Amino acid sequence: MEDNTTFQAAIRYATGLYYPRITDAPTSAFIAARKVLSPGFFEQRPVPAQRPSAPEQPYRQRPLLTKQRTRLTRLRTRILRQSPLFFFEQYQEKLVENPEYYGVCIVAHEGACNINSGQRLGWIAQEKAIARENELRAQGW
Repeated sequence: MEDNTTFQAAIRYATGLYYPRITDAPTSAFIAARKVLSPGFFEQRPVPAQRPSAPEQPYRQRPLLTKQRTRLTRLRTRILRQSPLFFFEQYQEKLVENPEYYGVCIVAHEGACNINSGQRLGWIAQEKAIARENELRAQGW
């Protein structure tokens, strides 16, 4: 009951009018009373012109091995999706076209693979690898 009396007094103080029942007061009277009871509640705060965004993360370049591994995986999935029956032929063609990009060593012999010695694909272009090995054997390696 005390809350109603306080609110009724706030309405009378804000509007200058006395309402015997609170339900008779218009909405504007309630708003005025609320401003009296809790000052600053309805005051509009200035909105900043530009909201602060999250701090930007510094760019971290991925290592070359990670990039090459990702490229091989994406190439494999792309070829399997497009034509799974001719996978090996197309995979060979793409790797032979640009072995540095994919980080593979087509012909695995000493001194020729300076790209990434960890990723040797011996089953790719086997004829070339066998021919090169026969050449080296003929030279006395």
